[in-house]
Amino acid sequence: MSISEVIAPLLGRIAIGWYLVNETWKYAVDWDGTIAMLDSLHITAPPVLFGLFLFMVALTSLALILGYYTRQAAMALFAAMLGITVLLHHFWDMQGAARNVAFDLFSRDVVLMGALLLLVGMGAGRFAADNSGKKKGGH
Repeated sequence: MSISEVIAPLLGRIAIGWYLVNETWKYAVDWDGTIAMLDSLHITAPPVLFGLFLFMVALTSLALILGYYTRQAAMALFAAMLGITVLLHHFWDMQGAARNVAFDLFSRDVVLMGALLLLVGMGAGRFAADNSGKKKGGH
């Protein structure tokens, strides 16, 4: 196994987790703005659902970074992102610049969901808490 095959999963997990923790923090800081946006979409109990969502994303992102229950964390994030992406980035109902912005956000989230599915399929790699008791391997 080459060094890139050993290091790439670790760096990939860290990059994905860092991005998601960053986004979670950004949305948490803009709590009122996000709640108002969710309310405008007629989401039931936005503060409760948003709080649970932020907690889940923060927890599963840290799990990805550590490589702890990586496949389960990646699948939970994928499922949550799929719902949020379809719900919030409905570019197909928009026109002009708003459509372009929504499509860019939709596309970014689709790429991130693809990366999460790679983690579901391939596992955490060698340097992960999932492998702390194993002698060889990394899946």
